[in-house]
Amino acid sequence: MPQEVFGPGSIRQLADLLTGIEYKSLFLVTGKRSFEQATLLQALEPVLADVRFIRFCDFEKNPRLTDLETGIAAFKTLGKPAILALGGGSVIDMAKLIQFFATLPVNPMEYLVEEKRPSITNRSRMFLVAVPTTAGTGSEATQFATVYIDRTKYSLDEPSILPDAVILDPELTMHLPPKETAESGLDALTHAIESYWNVKATEQSKAYAREAVRLSHQNIEAAVLRPNLKSRTAMQKGANLAGKAINITRTTAAHAISYPMTAHFGVPHGQAVSLSLPYFFEFNYDVSENDVLDPRGPAYVKKTLDEIVALLGYHSIQEAKEGLIQLMQRIGAKTSLKDLGIDRPGWDIIVEKGFDPQRVRNNPRALTEPHLRTLLSQFGG
Repeated sequence: MPQEVFGPGSIRQLADLLTGIEYKSLFLVTGKRSFEQATLLQALEPVLADVRFIRFCDFEKNPRLTDLETGIAAFKTLGKPAILALGGGSVIDMAKLIQFFATLPVNPMEYLVEEKRPSITNRSRMFLVAVPTTAGTGSEATQFATVYIDRTKYSLDEPSILPDAVILDPELTMHLPPKETAESGLDALTHAIESYWNVKATEQSKAYAREAVRLSHQNIEAAVLRPNLKSRTAMQKGANLAGKAINITRTTAAHAISYPMTAHFGVPHGQAVSLSLPYFFEFNYDVSENDVLDPRGPAYVKKTLDEIVALLGYHSIQEAKEGLIQLMQRIGAKTSLKDLGIDRPGWDIIVEKGFDPQRVRNNPRALTEPHLRTLLSQFGG
């Protein structure tokens, strides 16, 4: 696992963190606005003073293959670089992707789409420090990264792309406006809940997810509407723990059906994954011997759902569903496809593109096309 430095002001330990690391240059992968924070720039000043560096920030929020190729080309102009990822989940994903593909004798298209997988046993890798400036994706704690190719999402899943070190400084999230705070926070909460009911859930993943649910659910409203350092600290810790949870389990059906919403309709990721989440409480609770995917059986699945309901402070599946919808409304998130500008023809695209095999298989109850169409009608608007 990465070395972690956590707490307000911890970004000031960046220079010390790099001491003893052998590098001749620095490759900075950053956000555009988040990078301009005074606290961040002050911490970087001594690090960048006497070393050649390149800053790469010219890529989409949901990185595309062309963005990745541009980043790899820039990275290869440096000699023996260490990598600093300073930004949100897409920034950290991009850094992980560049670090991986820049040292392989194969391009991303061949590896991800054509599945030409050279041996990576002896791959040289560069030291990677991840500094999240949002509290949502938990990308700093996961061994996977996302890139879009022709509107289709591809995931690199490789243990060697986990960052070597992570700085979790909640002060760096204080700049986030309410909308981004809500979207990233909902992503973290969704990660935690999906990991908890996942067919791959373990005692360790549940321990991470349990605390992530508690922190995210109890603090997201304050972080959005009445932000202070206490709520921001809780949300960043919750997002990190949720990342650790899904690093063990991966995500489930709510994530699977979200990808076409993002790729085809531009719905922000955290908004997209959380839209269907309340409805999967009822759907998964209706599991039976005929459609259960968790080998521990339907009784175990129901018990797990009841545990999540209790963690959220509700008393029934229906109350949890309604409570989450109301929470989303209070923090300004959309709660229907209609509100997101997705009409009925768009539902067909979600059905066609929303069955990511890995994530659908991770759901405790089998999701079929008729099931999905019924769910879409419930939150279609």
